[in-house]
Amino acid sequence: MSSLTDRSTNRDRSLRRVRRATWGVGAAVAALATGLSVVAAHAFKGHNGASTTTTTAPPASHQEPTHHHHVTVPAPQYVPPISATPLAPPDNPPSAAPQQQPAPTPAPQPVQPAPTPAPAPAPVPVPAPSVSGGS
Repeated sequence: MSSLTDRSTNRDRSLRRVRRATWGVGAAVAALATGLSVVAAHAFKGHNGASTTTTTAPPASHQEPTHHHHVTVPAPQYVPPISATPLAPPDNPPSAAPQQQPAPTPAPQPVQPAPTPAPAPAPVPVPAPSVSGGS
């Protein structure tokens, strides 16, 4: 009966080890994903990795004058209509593209018969086994 309890104890220990290994692998994958995302974030321009801080604006009396640049956009140009009449379908519908004739294939070359192989040598007859005695 001790063999049965040893087996179940070993099985329980093995299950605990597998469970710990699974948790360890999961934690390692999460850490690796986090590390790779940090590396990828630093690989692109415009990201310095430092957290942004907000600064309070100085009092209004100490502000320097700001220069506003005004951009002027020209008005749209007048585009005359294409024609006074609306578009209409053509009088004759379009026809299908002409069929292209396939390139002529070269005439088949006459097939020469393959040379006949030499006849195989006749098999040597096997002597019948001799049986002594019989019933």
